[in-house]
Amino acid sequence: MHNNMFWSSTLDFHLGKLLDRAYAGDAGKKTIKNWLGSAREKNVVIIQLDFPSDPLLLQFRPEGWSAKVLDEGQSVQADVELCSEHISLIAFTDSLRSFIHALLRGSLKLPMLWQKPRDHYYAMRIFLGGNHG
Repeated sequence: MHNNMFWSSTLDFHLGKLLDRAYAGDAGKKTIKNWLGSAREKNVVIIQLDFPSDPLLLQFRPEGWSAKVLDEGQSVQADVELCSEHISLIAFTDSLRSFIHALLRGSLKLPMLWQKPRDHYYAMRIFLGGNHG
């Protein structure tokens, strides 16, 4: 069911740049280090709500991040699961206000939020990129 073109463009033009910035700055590195704690990596799975697509796995490690489209039927233990419409996936990282608006509209969902609130807190700090306007 892949939709590699969608994930490629999302990574190339938005998420990749955002995550590269997070790893480039001292504050971002500190946030990532605090999130990882003693864990070797943290997994964020993004599920597309607009159209059928395999999920995207983002793996965060001390030395950097990686992305992979999961094959149909493949699963991983997610620390954070994010379900999002395409526009919300791109727009919610612009500001905390946009993020909250997308949650209230239902175009962004965090199904594991109350099971792993610490993981979600750190992931959102990374994705929001320190922009809280």
